[in-house]
Amino acid sequence: MSANNTLVVAEFHPEYEYFMADLWVGVVLTLLVLSCVCCVGSCLLYHKLQQWKQRVVASGAAVDMESLPSYTIVSGLPTYEEALQQLRCAREPPRPQPLSVLELLQLYEYKAQHAARSRSTKV
Repeated sequence: MSANNTLVVAEFHPEYEYFMADLWVGVVLTLLVLSCVCCVGSCLLYHKLQQWKQRVVASGAAVDMESLPSYTIVSGLPTYEEALQQLRCAREPPRPQPLSVLELLQLYEYKAQHAARSRSTKV
């Protein structure tokens, strides 16, 4: 029965396909034109914003950059030189500390006592 209904619609509306094709072309062209208008409008807005920024900077009303707090103070980050120094310190292997004669003797006695304990536990 649905096949008969479609035939009936086609018989009563012979230009139905042309109408639908024209409708879709109109919708697509309308969307295309709207997107082009929006694109041109956004470009114009960006251009005006850039002109405004240039005028503000040229008029001297811009805030002096030296008066602003440093990012290192605000964020707690080290300066570039401090960061390089920390990197150099991290890459260098630690140097052994020289031992005094007294510290050497204490270390020798400790190792001797430790060796004697390990021998006595083995027996």
